[in-house]
Amino acid sequence: MNTLYLTEQHSTLRKEDERIKLYRRAEKLLDLPLLRVQQVVLFGNITCTTPTLHMLLSHGVEVCFLTERGRFVGRIQRDGGKNVRLRLAQLQAHGSGEHSLALARQMVRGKIRNSRTMLMRSTRSGRTTEVAMILESLRDLDHQLDASGSVDQVRGLEGAAARAYFRGFPAMLKGALTFEHRSRRPPTDPLNAMLSLGYTLLCNDLMGAASSVGLDPYVGFLHRFRYGRPSLALDLMEEFRSIIVDSVVMTMINNDMVTPECFESELNGMRMTRDFLREFLRKYEERKETAITHPHFGYRTDYRTAFQLQARILAKVLTGELPRYVPFAVK
Repeated sequence: MNTLYLTEQHSTLRKEDERIKLYRRAEKLLDLPLLRVQQVVLFGNITCTTPTLHMLLSHGVEVCFLTERGRFVGRIQRDGGKNVRLRLAQLQAHGSGEHSLALARQMVRGKIRNSRTMLMRSTRSGRTTEVAMILESLRDLDHQLDASGSVDQVRGLEGAAARAYFRGFPAMLKGALTFEHRSRRPPTDPLNAMLSLGYTLLCNDLMGAASSVGLDPYVGFLHRFRYGRPSLALDLMEEFRSIIVDSVVMTMINNDMVTPECFESELNGMRMTRDFLREFLRKYEERKETAITHPHFGYRTDYRTAFQLQARILAKVLTGELPRYVPFAVK
């Protein structure tokens, strides 16, 4: 895997030569060459020694810290913000209502089209009247984007599209688990626990993609500015929510890989057991590595590379090298 997920509590990540090794006391749990790792994600109480951090950063390996239940804490990466011209262009576009509106429209257009495609594919046989109405509603919302006159209006259309899509979500599920509504902070049922963790992982991946091309992941165009919110990463991930995270969740449920025993209650919410968490992470990584034909460029790639391409397209739009932002929309 390009991303190394560590979930073993009270363990320590160490470097030995050009290898990284995970220990729990004297027991060696993992031994990998550094060249196989692009990112390290640590869940909960896991120690990463200072020499190990130095080695990871010197090789451009990002380190992300999550709580044991999967809440984002922070990330460490080598400085990628040396392109001052790009940063200035990003800030200028952020302050321009016209530029922000154009970018927000396209990002939400990508989200709506991918959500609609997911719903169409998953309900092709036995589609109900309600799902047909939801699909038509999503098409209408896509068309309404052209007439939106402000970013606030675009946000309203995005919210309406998300509500319509999740009304149709149960129709895509064929397993025992059911879905009533989207709940967060904390997720109150197993399906929402999977969605929430998946979106956290996806946001982290898009933060890395934005930073790698010199963009500031905290300065966005669709999502409102808020202290500590990675608004640009949230902007970019809108196009990928349904085709990455929702696809993983739906596939696992429909293939009977998910049972109530895969989860445990915590406070007022729900979280995955450690064994099921590992399986979910494996499926998430497999989804990112799925071979696809890029819908805009037409060549073979994978979703992980598509994250980077979207960030690069945005950077070129901001610096005037491309006329408009083209969202990643599957067909």
